[in-house]
Amino acid sequence: LCASCLESMRAHSHGCCPVCRVGFVDCTEMYNRALSKWQSVSKAMAALGLSWSSDDLPCNLGELSREAAALCLEAASEGLAAAQHEVGVCYSEGRGVEKDEREAVRWFRRAANQGHPWGQFSLGCAYAEGLGVEKDLGEVFRLFGLAANSGHTWASYNLGLIYDRGLGVERDEELALLWATRAAEGGLDHAQRALGWVDGKPPASERRGAARA
Repeated sequence: LCASCLESMRAHSHGCCPVCRVGFVDCTEMYNRALSKWQSVSKAMAALGLSWSSDDLPCNLGELSREAAALCLEAASEGLAAAQHEVGVCYSEGRGVEKDEREAVRWFRRAANQGHPWGQFSLGCAYAEGLGVEKDLGEVFRLFGLAANSGHTWASYNLGLIYDRGLGVERDEELALLWATRAAEGGLDHAQRALGWVDGKPPASERRGAARA
């Protein structure tokens, strides 16, 4: 509701909500606080090159300034999953802030808990390498699986490697090929090269086999 609608409801509803009958409160301060927060989020998103539709994409931060890192932290604190992941990257690599792997894990986890694929993947990598957290292959498998099922190509490729090498799971060549192929189909050059694809396409023999199937 806009301010004029609220005032109209206040004037014609005897000081209480016409639906739940709870008394109105002065919304001006609340509105101004919310507006200030969203302005901060918008500034952070602009600094990071984010749009409202880019929550599943990582940012190319380069050499992040302290000011941009502060804006990113502000947006992350307001719950923007993409910004939470990038704050994790900042702490992981020391961009605009002092490097702190434990703090990186904390922010990766916040993004991952919101279903953010890059947050899930980065947290999985932290568990794989024991950076800021104890190594845990079970968590690596779980987090890569979540991200892969959301279409994250690097997670799909690494999940294929886990099955191929039997890292914490039973070795399964079919599942290894399945996940590597999904990564390749998603455009991941690394997976396409590993599978012998040329110019983003599988070998002709594979295409003929698929056509017969």
